[in-house]
Amino acid sequence: MLTYLAVLAAVVLLLYVCYRALSGAQPRSARESRHVLGRLAELTLARAGELGDALAAAAPAEIGERPVADPLVAAAAVLRPRLAAYLEQLGQLESSASGEEGDLLDGVAALVAGAAEDLVWACRMIEGGGYRENPGIQRAVTVLLEHSAECLSAAGVRLR
Repeated sequence: MLTYLAVLAAVVLLLYVCYRALSGAQPRSARESRHVLGRLAELTLARAGELGDALAAAAPAEIGERPVADPLVAAAAVLRPRLAAYLEQLGQLESSASGEEGDLLDGVAALVAGAAEDLVWACRMIEGGGYRENPGIQRAVTVLLEHSAECLSAAGVRLR
């Protein structure tokens, strides 16, 4: 019986140590959370700019004409995993802030996540290959980019 208790205690201790080693139960301070959110917002804005530049450089195509190696599709394929990584980081961000500050940080995190999700969807639509010749996809991508910009602007205002 004593052996079982010792093994159980060892397993619980091992699980606790693993949990702590993997950053579990270690929320960031409000200051650190603000910094991380600000940085993720900046990075998301930079990726939005890169996508906007790629869209501006894309030449319109005639119906049925699709370039073999479309640089717009390649740019979207590069940007999407980066944006997905930002979403993952936002999902793992845990703050020790509470009250108004905690609500503010949660709101900013939701805005930055919304902007990143919009950009991920825009990249997916572009990667589908029909962007150049499909006005519906073009409008959808434009709306997603506009909404992303609104979310990032609102996040920036709240972080000041």
